[in-house]
Amino acid sequence: PAMRASVCRRRGAALVPWRPILSDLLGLLAGSYLAIVLFNVGPLIVRLWGTAEQTGRFMAMFVIVRLPLFFAGAVVSGLLATLVRTYEQGSADSFRRASRAAAGAAAGLSLLACVPLGLLAPWAARTFFGSAYEVDTTQSLLVAVSTASFVTALVLMSTTTFGRPS
Repeated sequence: PAMRASVCRRRGAALVPWRPILSDLLGLLAGSYLAIVLFNVGPLIVRLWGTAEQTGRFMAMFVIVRLPLFFAGAVVSGLLATLVRTYEQGSADSFRRASRAAAGAAAGLSLLACVPLGLLAPWAARTFFGSAYEVDTTQSLLVAVSTASFVTALVLMSTTTFGRPS
């Protein structure tokens, strides 16, 4: 504790109470894990009520349509840095505007990335996985839109933590 206080004083930073930070961090972790479980439960549900062949076709489409999720972390991180700066320097109204803009940007970018893949998924599944992987375009578009919604929800989930009083 004494060393931490001296390090913070040397750098000119104020001591921050850990309890609110841990509370926010645990809330973000719990929300993130719950979101990941809910978002990835689809193949398990298909397997419970479908055949192995149906599950294989669904998984082929699922992998193709969700490719933009590999880039979502970088996009969300960039948006969060902007939101943190706005929260620290601006008013509540400017933070709300920035939050809406970030959610809109996340929704727009993820829809632009996911919907074309949703349309291409039936062709890509047949081409890359074989003719046995016939995928319905409606299902792939539904997964594409839900993927875009998931990215938007990640941004919105992070903004709710900032909005809480400490």
